[in-house]
Amino acid sequence: MARILPSIDDSSRCGVTGVPGSIALPMGVMLTSLTLPESVRLERTTPNFTAETVPPGLLRGHKVASGTWGRLRVHEGSVTFVLEETGEARRLGAGDTQVIEPDVVHHVVVDPGSTFAVEFHR
Repeated sequence: MARILPSIDDSSRCGVTGVPGSIALPMGVMLTSLTLPESVRLERTTPNFTAETVPPGLLRGHKVASGTWGRLRVHEGSVTFVLEETGEARRLGAGDTQVIEPDVVHHVVVDPGSTFAVEFHR
């Protein structure tokens, strides 16, 4: 699932350079606008993870299964959510959430002292 974002030559912004008519948006703008579809319901939540207990698979590219939506919920500290395809990243602090679309490859970067969990919705 490619995201063509508006693009300008400014290294503090993301976008698809060299794509006519595209413009860059500040990092994380597309990510903050994601919401869970109204039709999905919470199925399960992972245990709380820390920098020491996070499964290694979450730290490298992986995806939520087709038909399943995720929501990353940060309880303490900060966690960065990164889309593999575009490099778009969003740093989340305590109380923040990030919706994760099905079939979109991503990874997380967990700061020391952070606690987070992932919810799965279908």
